[in-house]
Amino acid sequence: MTRIPWPRLIQWLLVLALPVFLLVADVRIATGHWFVHWEYGKEDFPPDPYGLSTAERIPLAETCVDYLATGADISLLGDLQLPNGEPAFNQRELRHMFDVQVVYGYLMRACIVAALALA
Repeated sequence: MTRIPWPRLIQWLLVLALPVFLLVADVRIATGHWFVHWEYGKEDFPPDPYGLSTAERIPLAETCVDYLATGADISLLGDLQLPNGEPAFNQRELRHMFDVQVVYGYLMRACIVAALALA
């Protein structure tokens, strides 16, 4: 009967889990409200091509972050309006954000699994 090399398996589990945890933890850090404010506060942050001010852009960005992080319904973004009353996102953009939310959810679950493996 062959013995299972537990120390080697545990070593490989840690080798695989650590990069996943570090990468996804960085993604989570970059999807916080503080990061939105930090980015928009940079002097060299590009102006909006549609003419929105930073004060108008920040709440939109924060809502996008909330949508990703909370698993909210796409209507959260679909109901957003620009100051002129137009929808903030078209259907193509909403489909894209839905896909991003799905991938983000998988990443967060992978981070949890990696954290448990490292514990």
